[in-house]
Amino acid sequence: MSEAAAGYRFLSGAAMEPEAILAAYPGSRFVARAHVMAADNEIWGILIHLATPDPAGDAHDVTTDDGRTFTALVSNDGHPT
Repeated sequence: MSEAAAGYRFLSGAAMEPEAILAAYPGSRFVARAHVMAADNEIWGILIHLATPDPAGDAHDVTTDDGRTFTALVSNDGHPT
């Protein structure tokens, strides 16, 4: 896992609620709507930049809705870890 990946987190579902994000990742900032491919399924959610890198999760390529690609960490359930 790269240090850059630890600075970004992909979230989906209920994990995208602003209160949950700020509680789990204080100081984080919204980057863009984004999607990740998992087992031939495209999962949409959001990409956030973390104020403090968090190494928990698996690194995946994440593509934003404007076409940028980031390496971000994704927990198995898409929720904050």
